[in-house]
Amino acid sequence: MLIIGGQNIYPAHVERLLTQSSSIDEAIIIGIPNERFGQIGVLLYSGDVTLTHKKCKTIFK
Repeated sequence: MLIIGGQNIYPAHVERLLTQSSSIDEAIIIGIPNERFGQIGVLLYSGDVTLTHKKCKTIFK
């Protein structure tokens, strides 16, 4: 679990959403320290798609 700005974020849930939609084959989210938010998530993925802000908003609706 990552705590980002006081919110509990479960990487496995986000990774599952990403791989179930679009052309993402594999995804992993890792947390790194951040002064402002405590942690931030970094996404690494493979697949035949370029993730844009708009695409992410559609996936995570």
